[in-house]
Amino acid sequence: MLSTRVDTLVEAARWLTEDADAAYRLGARAREVAKERFGLDRYLADWDRILEEKTCASR
Repeated sequence: MLSTRVDTLVEAARWLTEDADAAYRLGARAREVAKERFGLDRYLADWDRILEEKTCASR
């Protein structure tokens, strides 16, 4: 669930400080997702795709 409500965020923070296993699991998954979305491999693949699109479009 995604929320910007302060009470919801406080409740989630409290839960994560009380449940170290859940915090570890969520942190590990967040790390995986961040590496997939923002890692160097993704960046280079996107860059190559953009260059290919631009060079093909100009022909």
